Amino acid sequence: MLRARNVANKDERVAWSLEMASAGEDLHRLREERLKIARPVLEAAFKELSNLDIQFLYRPGWDTAESLAELLEKGWDADSARGFSLFGPHRADLQFQVGGRQAQHVVSRGEGKVLVFAILIAFAQVLFSTAQIRPLMLVDELASELDDIHRERFLEALRASGMQVFITTVNSELVNCVGWERVNMFELSRGEAIQVLH
Repeated sequence: MLRARNVANKDERVAWSLEMASAGEDLHRLREERLKIARPVLEAAFKELSNLDIQFLYRPGWDTAESLAELLEKGWDADSARGFSLFGPHRADLQFQVGGRQAQHVVSRGEGKVLVFAILIAFAQVLFSTAQIRPLMLVDELASELDDIHRERFLEALRASGMQVFITTVNSELVNCVGWERVNMFELSRGEAIQVLH
């Protein structure tokens, strides 16, 4: 739809803009509903896994005080010249902040990793509570850039989540799976996975 609007001629533009505006506003409402459910879970996950005071903001991709249809119509000439639409749900963003500043500008790589882990765990919990789907979690090089405290917090959150989890690491001693219901460990050697007794 977005692509069609961006290449539409003048006769087609109104129809495509109205269609995009209707779908965009529906998508915005759906996102707001899901974020209303996710917000307390995300905030709890941030507190559980991090010492940072993290806030998040949802930016819908346009000023919702204005009609998306009107913004698309007003911006048609500029959008045509640019080859893309400046307003709409494709421009939406979740912004994470620490102390009122964008997280990517103030957190370390390890803190950023903890932030991503918190988001993944929170959305997995929301998915399970709303759709009874328990996702599979893949964690590549868990120990990289995490201190012992944050690594243990994240492992405990994974264990408590009830998800099936695959974790890669170059040092298995850094992945404490005590208390997990079932653990299988494999070592890769010359392209072959060999189960390791632990």
